[in-house]
Amino acid sequence: MKYDLIIIGGGSAGTSAAVESARMGASVVVINDGPIGGTCVNVGCVPSKYLLKAT
Repeated sequence: MKYDLIIIGGGSAGTSAAVESARMGASVVVINDGPIGGTCVNVGCVPSKYLLKAT
């Protein structure tokens, strides 16, 4: 299969690049070994800020 864009990493930058490229009509594949969104969204910055706000 042929793709216009291959993105390595499903963090915030990779996800944004994939979405915008697909909106422009590109055929995109994302290669990622963990949850989409990356460390910051899933276990880093965002969850810790939520916990700080809750206390």
